[in-house]
Amino acid sequence: MINKNLKYILELKNFIIIGIISTIINYSIYFLFLEINVFYLYSGIIGFLSGSIFSFYFNRNITFKSKINPLKGLVIYFIIQIFSLMGHSLFQFISVHFFDVREVFSQLHGIICSTVINFFSMKFILFKK
Repeated sequence: MINKNLKYILELKNFIIIGIISTIINYSIYFLFLEINVFYLYSGIIGFLSGSIFSFYFNRNITFKSKINPLKGLVIYFIIQIFSLMGHSLFQFISVHFFDVREVFSQLHGIICSTVINFFSMKFILFKK
């Protein structure tokens, strides 16, 4: 039981570290596209997908040490990302239009939502053992 808990904590730690780097990529791309006047939701999608590509590769190889075929894994991963992106965009939209959060900060709400969806989807669907 202790080893299982320790493994879970290590996976979560790695997921968070990779997620932080992914978030930096996400937000950097998001800000870049906002600066060139791309609509904030489109900018959010582009940033989200940029971070997602990084996240798949490193979570597959480091966090979950998965042997899943990369092509099969990518297909499943992007299906998960579609649902995650829907949650991400929905939270971003709600934060702007219902809670008066500035568009520039709304990406953070989307990232929080997609982080939760991604961790559990990757652990229990994509990279399950």
